[in-house]
Amino acid sequence: MGFGFNLGLIFIVIPLLIVLGLLWLFTKKRIFGKIVAFVIVAVVLLAVAGILKERYTAKMKLKQSDYYGGYTIDKNFYPGIFADWQYDTFRFEIRQNDSIYFYVTKRERVIRTYKCKIATVSPYGSARLVIKMDQLGHHILGSDPTVYHGRDGFYLVFNSARYKNMFFVKNKWVALHHTIPH
Repeated sequence: MGFGFNLGLIFIVIPLLIVLGLLWLFTKKRIFGKIVAFVIVAVVLLAVAGILKERYTAKMKLKQSDYYGGYTIDKNFYPGIFADWQYDTFRFEIRQNDSIYFYVTKRERVIRTYKCKIATVSPYGSARLVIKMDQLGHHILGSDPTVYHGRDGFYLVFNSARYKNMFFVKNKWVALHHTIPH
């Protein structure tokens, strides 16, 4: 439980229970016993609710192996023709050899591949992706991505010098059914 809950328990609830218990013991009035039981039940229910909330709303803790897989543009952030073009033009995969293979594509066909090493750092308990480029690479890979994660998953945001924020989600690339000229 949190610090505030524990502090309240120690300095408010326990002394209250002691006073009410003593009043019940010396006066023999049932109302004090009922209040003690009510307070105990309320504290237990609050503790259980806090534990359940933490369990079901906590962000996932990422490990380096969680990053392995293929990534495509997440078109849900800014849907439209430009997102479709980005989806068809850029994708990458992170393999277990701790390398990122960034593909510039023309729909299904790979035009160029940029290969970089990856690592992770965990300054806040969850692994963050670090890209290590040996040579001049693609503008999208110019800086490490920002990782946004919640309870069920995560996505990567690359800050491209040309296109600004580009949102990538972990999934398999599938051809779009559209008529955008390339």
